[in-house]
Amino acid sequence: MIEKYLNEIIASKKINEKNLTLFQWNKLFNKAKNQGLAPIFYIYFRESNVIPQFILLQAKKEYEDALIYKDYSISLLKEMAFDLCNAGKIILIKGIALYEDIYKEPLMRTMSDIDLYIPNLNEKEIQKILKKYGFTNYKNYKYLYSNNHIFIDIHTDLWGIRRIEARKYLCSQIEESYLPSKLIQGFYLLSNQLTAIYSAYHCVKHNFYKKIWIFDIVLEHKKGYFNDVDIKKIPYVGFVLNYLQNEKIINNDFILSGNLPKVKKIIFNKIASRNNISCLGEIALALSCPSLVKTFLYLVKTLFPSKSILIEMYGKKPFCFLFLIRIFNLIKYFGEFILCPQK
Repeated sequence: MIEKYLNEIIASKKINEKNLTLFQWNKLFNKAKNQGLAPIFYIYFRESNVIPQFILLQAKKEYEDALIYKDYSISLLKEMAFDLCNAGKIILIKGIALYEDIYKEPLMRTMSDIDLYIPNLNEKEIQKILKKYGFTNYKNYKYLYSNNHIFIDIHTDLWGIRRIEARKYLCSQIEESYLPSKLIQGFYLLSNQLTAIYSAYHCVKHNFYKKIWIFDIVLEHKKGYFNDVDIKKIPYVGFVLNYLQNEKIINNDFILSGNLPKVKKIIFNKIASRNNISCLGEIALALSCPSLVKTFLYLVKTLFPSKSILIEMYGKKPFCFLFLIRIFNLIKYFGEFILCPQK
């Protein structure tokens, strides 16, 4: 029932608040907070006369925290803009980029970091600049930086091809195009259509693990960002929109251009419904590979990544231990998928 209420909030549908008990209100807010939706929860219920006031105050605090994080992030990027943008083209992606056109006030979005894409592959220069402003590498992550207040995640390619080469099967027909940012001068954004494609890709890769990513897609859908996407070339976009239509999160009057294989749609929807198991997202993405051979290669490369990626995931250990940990986790995840009831 809580899951149903969250989907209705995401879809901007009216829920029957009077039916909720205090326990359910508390559970709904905690679930929304866990899913990155607390600021959206506040906007949705702020005029309500039914919601318990202590829960509304908690939601308001989350909303205000998101506003502070946004303002600090923008201020920080403006401070670093001259140095960063002189080092090469910098593309704002994910949360911070969505404030440009998608999240208009009063909407606020939770963010855990600032994501920057550097298509010029000038990571050494970027690293020097970040160190100049007090950022250092975070733990085992090569491209994640922290100044003890905020994280900056550097992306050297959108699709993770440099980390897992098999991802090229998913994006070989996607042309990258950028727009200058009006929010933070000197930086760039992905084009509207590419923003939508990337949101869908990111959401599937992590198997819809956070509902805030679904809310991003709903807003992009309302703005028409998906209208001209060719789902024959990029099937996972079609799978995502079909799934959201089935869940009644977006309207059925949106017509997908192109046909999706029925069996693949069934498999994708089954995987997406188990969003508590994030690693299944790679299997969902594999459904978009252009052939069975490439699907198999994709699954092998993503489910059993390189040693450097395993170290990022599980820490520095001998490779044999890393491999065994990975096998154990995969068995656990697939066991949950097959044996445990859907959450």
